[in-house]
Amino acid sequence: MRVRENLEHLRSYLALPLNQAEVITNAYACPFEVKCPWPAASTPVRLAVVSRLNPLQKGQDLLLDVMALPQWRARELHLTIFGEGDSYDLLEARRARLELEKVTITGRPAALAEIWDRHHGLVLPSRFEGQALAMIEAMLYARPVIATPVGGTAGVVIDGVTGFLAEHVDASAFDHAMEHAWRRREEWRQIGENAANHIRQKVSPSPGRDFLGKLGRLINQPAP
Repeated sequence: MRVRENLEHLRSYLALPLNQAEVITNAYACPFEVKCPWPAASTPVRLAVVSRLNPLQKGQDLLLDVMALPQWRARELHLTIFGEGDSYDLLEARRARLELEKVTITGRPAALAEIWDRHHGLVLPSRFEGQALAMIEAMLYARPVIATPVGGTAGVVIDGVTGFLAEHVDASAFDHAMEHAWRRREEWRQIGENAANHIRQKVSPSPGRDFLGKLGRLINQPAP
C-alpha cells in the first residue's frame, strides 16, 4: 500500500534504522462489508471532502482554487466539504470571496452512510498524509477517490482504475486529475466497485483486533 513510505520518513527523521519496526494500518470507522446504493440518477454529480478543516495539511484551499476555474464553474457539479477545525472561517471566507455557489462547507462531520448515500466520490487534495482513513472508508463504500500522490495514497488509488491520481501537489495538477475523472464520470460506479474490491485486499477486516494481537505477542515474548 506504500504505507512503508511513512516508515521510511520516520527512519529519516530519527536517523535510526528501526529494523524491527512495521507499519500498522489504522482502524477505519465503518464495517468491512458495508454496502451503499449508488446515488439515484436524478441526483446531481456530487463530490465530498471528508477531513479536518486544516488547509495546510488537507489542501482544501487548493480545491477551492480549482473550483473557481471557469470550466468547473460551468459544470453541474456540487462539492461538499465536511469536517470540523479552526480553519472553518478562513475557508468559508475564501469560498465567499471566490463566489463558489456550488461549494458547501459544513463545518461539522457527518455519518458516513449519510455522506455516501448522496455523493459519488471522495476528493482528497492533501499536501501530506499518513494514510487517510477517509480514503479507505470511501473505497469500502465503493466510491472512487480523486487524490494527490502523498503518503499511502498512491499505492491504493490506481489512476483510472480505482480512482484518479494527480501527478503532484498543486492546483494545476489537481485540476488535471479532476478533468480526467470528469471525462470518465459515466464509469464512476464501476471504478467505485473496483476500489471496493481493491481496498478489501489491502486492509484487514479487524485492524484493531490485529493490532492487539501483535501487542499481545510482543508482551509474551521472552526478554532478550
